[in-house]
Amino acid sequence: MTVVRSSPVSHGWTTVGPLRLHHLRWDGAEVAAGGLPVLCLHGVAGQAWAWNGAAPLLAAGRGTAYALDMRGHGASSWALDGDYSTASMTADVAGWIEANVDGPVDLVGLSWGGLVGATLAASRPELVRRLVMIDVPPEFAQAVDDVPPRPAAFATLDEVIGFEAGANRHAPAEHIEVLAAGSVRPGPSGLERCHDPVFLTTW
Repeated sequence: MTVVRSSPVSHGWTTVGPLRLHHLRWDGAEVAAGGLPVLCLHGVAGQAWAWNGAAPLLAAGRGTAYALDMRGHGASSWALDGDYSTASMTADVAGWIEANVDGPVDLVGLSWGGLVGATLAASRPELVRRLVMIDVPPEFAQAVDDVPPRPAAFATLDEVIGFEAGANRHAPAEHIEVLAAGSVRPGPSGLERCHDPVFLTTW
């Protein structure tokens, strides 16, 4: 595992199988006393910075909070074989927990992250102490290619901020700015989404 510290957030990278997975870490006051770790998982086309508003509060109350970029998202590796199945995502998260945390985690998952969390809790219960699922319906009838249109690239960061503000209407402005900056990276077309382009057309 590689760790880069930049207070109050640490960046870490862990090799799990052929992939290099990136995470963010926030430490609270109880970390020295062995506070219980919390792991946050984003939804499809999301990334770890989506938890920047909630994770520091979780860390303050629990000790340590992590937010993982799942495969194909954020600063983690893309799957060269195109495998983005829930089963493979779940195996990644299990490998990450085993490499980074001594014991089970309290897991918080949003949308697809919640599905991954539920799958992990069912298949590897020794790794999940408690599970919180956010915005996970009991069944999902959409086709895999029924994806709302969204831009693949932006000309400026202000455009990214405007898009994220429209998609997250109740989020504070400072959270939107962090989310926007973390969701793109420079590329041939401008500021490009930092997830595999497959998620522009496929859930």
